This record gives sequence, structure tokens and C-alpha cells, in this order.
Amino acid sequence: MNTRQKGRIQEYKLANFLKSQGFFVYRVPGTMKFNKQVDIFGMFDILAMKDGFVRLIQVKSNRKPTTIQLRKLVAFKNEHCAENIQLEWHIYWNRGKRKNKFGWEAIVI
Repeated sequence: MNTRQKGRIQEYKLANFLKSQGFFVYRVPGTMKFNKQVDIFGMFDILAMKDGFVRLIQVKSNRKPTTIQLRKLVAFKNEHCAENIQLEWHIYWNRGKRKNKFGWEAIVI
């Protein structure tokens, strides 16, 4: 399984979990040969909405965001987001040095 397949599987898992919680979920389509950049605003994989509350979510596997990526998200939130919009970074841990961590970890900006 390559990293693209692994990422898509994690996105589907999170999208299905959010749907079970009552959220309306939009997951970006996969990249294609001539359309490489399809993320929402170039940063997010999933858009989830419920009762006027919006969650923009980036999904990763086994990797925390770098400080540059976190600064970029904070700047985006300060410049473009209202109070009802929440930015999140979801990490799925299933291998590596973190033997005590397994499953989802959410970082809310």
C-alpha cells in the first residue's frame, strides 16, 4: 500500500466517523494526473458542517505538523475565519517510535 492509498483510507475513516456524529461531510476528490492540488484552500482534506458550525480538517498519518505548517494554519485562521469555523489537524498513529500512541489524535487550532 502506498502513501496515497493510506491517506485516502484515513480520510474515509474520519469522514464516516463525522457522518455518524451527524455532520454533513465533504471530502475532496483524489488527485489526478493533471489536477494535483485539489485540497480545500490548498490545506484541508475534509469540510464538516453541523448546525452552523464548520470544521476544516487536515488528515495525516504518523506525522505531527511542523511549526511552519502550524504557523500557516494560525495565520489562515486569524485572517479568514469567523468564530464558528474551527481548524483541525487529525493524525492517525499506527506505526513508528510512538508505541504508546495508536489511533486518532486531534490538534485544534
